[in-house]
Amino acid sequence: MDRGINELFEGPTITDGTDKYLLTPSSFAEAEIGLMSKSEVRKGLEEVLKEATINPAFEAPSIRAAICLIEKRLGRSVCLEDVLERVRAHHENSSALITKQPIKQAELSGGGVWHYTIRRRGNEKKERERAVTIKLDSSGNIMQYMCQCQTFRYNTAKGNYDTISEQQQNGAALSGVAVPMLDVSGFPTFNVMVACYHVAASLIHISRTTGQYRVPFAFTNVSVLEALFMDAFGGIKEATIDDYLIRSGALTQETIVQISEGNLTLEVVKHMKNIDKRAQEIINGIKRAREREVYAFSGFATDFRGTPFQTASIILTKNDGRSVHILYDSRLRIKAPFSRPENGAELPLIMLNIPIFTWMSEGRTPPVSEMAELTGDPMVSTRGYFRGFDGRTQQEVVSIIARPDGHLLTPLERRTYEQVFESRRPKRQARQALN
Repeated sequence: MDRGINELFEGPTITDGTDKYLLTPSSFAEAEIGLMSKSEVRKGLEEVLKEATINPAFEAPSIRAAICLIEKRLGRSVCLEDVLERVRAHHENSSALITKQPIKQAELSGGGVWHYTIRRRGNEKKERERAVTIKLDSSGNIMQYMCQCQTFRYNTAKGNYDTISEQQQNGAALSGVAVPMLDVSGFPTFNVMVACYHVAASLIHISRTTGQYRVPFAFTNVSVLEALFMDAFGGIKEATIDDYLIRSGALTQETIVQISEGNLTLEVVKHMKNIDKRAQEIINGIKRAREREVYAFSGFATDFRGTPFQTASIILTKNDGRSVHILYDSRLRIKAPFSRPENGAELPLIMLNIPIFTWMSEGRTPPVSEMAELTGDPMVSTRGYFRGFDGRTQQEVVSIIARPDGHLLTPLERRTYEQVFESRRPKRQARQALN
């Protein structure tokens, strides 16, 4: 089994103390379709179908795969009605997806609070209407949102982190002292409110009817329908759809500016299920060591997006903008050579990110102009600083990747890091080191 931290959702995130409000592009893309009229859905599908059949370079693999499946089943070329039939079938054989508007009631209560009743398009007997509450401040920024659906209620800290041990729970109960909820690696848990389909539909409606809220995403016709096909016919998880939409340019320029200015962050909701016991011990040691340097756990985010080494990291941040990313993933291939494969002895790495403006203002060396950019295997960069991009903050950074502090490791683990670093350095760099 691959080791790492499983992504559940990803998107721009508002952090308010221990509360996080995560706006997922997959929810907003689905809500965009839910708010389309029948003619708009037909027109969008017709345009995408035409492009897919005449343009060999059309980049929408899920749409192409669905078309191939339909053609194989029917034994002929696909037409618009065939695709519409598949879309309707996904929604429990109901035509409601393209015939009904989902907003049943919208009411402005005053003070920037909206109450909606949203029904998802599809079979209303299976997908009943949901009550949504949206609260915005005077500038149109989200202060709070709530929904009754499972996506919203079950994607809080209790659902997305491993449960704390009974020993921890009993110890806290016996002491009578209030302690923060911790996951198995000793990290505090956040209360994560994921913007579900119903919340997204409400926010889009507020944006379109009042202009008091600015939607953080702008989708193309291709990207919004590709996201639908990824979900409807590919069974692809939301985090993968979120990643596709982000890579497709779904974040608006205003959203990118908000992230780079620190008003938002681009984060993932994670489920820490595939971390073996030894790795957890090392990660917890990294956390304790960095806390002494005034770093604090801030959540999870994607690193190396769009490369074979893309992973979600554990993030520790400092008030001056520096951050430590704990990298733990089987695809990084850091494994003790003498351990049995079933032991799962993958080992973590540390990546320190320093904003470029901080590096330059402190007059540090080497100059940024002399640094290379990371373009391939992150392990190549374990011998020096490189120019990187912190997706969580949308800022250019100076980065360095290293192993955990030596006192956290056994002699075998220290030798493992040395051997892996040496074997994966560029040949020219290795020859220079020998001379």
